[in-house]
Amino acid sequence: MNEATSEKPWVRIAKAVMQDLLPSAVLVRTEIEENVQHHDEIKLKFVVRVGKVLFLPRRNPPSKDSVSEASSSQYNINFHTDVLASYVKSVTDNVALKIGVKSEDIKDIYLAKLADKSRSDVTVICKCRVVKEEKRHELYQVELNPVCHMIYDISCLEKDLDLRLMPFTKRTVSSPTHDHRKSIKDLINLAILGPSVKGGLRWWRGELSSAEDRCRVVGVARTISQAYVSPLKGPRHQLV
Repeated sequence: MNEATSEKPWVRIAKAVMQDLLPSAVLVRTEIEENVQHHDEIKLKFVVRVGKVLFLPRRNPPSKDSVSEASSSQYNINFHTDVLASYVKSVTDNVALKIGVKSEDIKDIYLAKLADKSRSDVTVICKCRVVKEEKRHELYQVELNPVCHMIYDISCLEKDLDLRLMPFTKRTVSSPTHDHRKSIKDLINLAILGPSVKGGLRWWRGELSSAEDRCRVVGVARTISQAYVSPLKGPRHQLV
């Protein structure tokens, strides 16, 4: 048995990922250096997700004559994270204990995605939290769409699950102009909490754009995540 075959699977995976991770780290450093003048806070996150990789055919499937020439370009690759509750419980009860992290808090966040006419290349992401005592939501953070620097999918055949590794950067908009900040805040304040609707937020018809038509709502989502923190000073771990 040679050295390669005697290695544990996760050791081989770590070595393979490292070959792509190092160039990605160089891209991240370049992005941070190029955006220093904007005074925006840039955070690097390394996300590990458990789920299933789904290959969905595109709208125009290949004809019967060309089916032998079909390739991955004819499919959309999606990552489905709807795993069994029992699996999540196993991770939180066992894995978290083994790696020595402790649960810190549960975050219930509403996300509103806005298109900005002045910046067609980015999506503005507004994070809202609920003020339960007043039964309303409030805007507390504005970010630009995250930039993913690498996607690494790993199949766990024995578990019938897949693992996705993603390093990406998130930029918090720390100093928007007064008019831009007011435009975003006014649009978010028009939303109504709707537990029965997808994403948890809804707007009345005709209210999906700001007063001056600069920003427009293009999507909503709700995430409930459990945060874990290491006793040692280091990165936070988050399970969505």
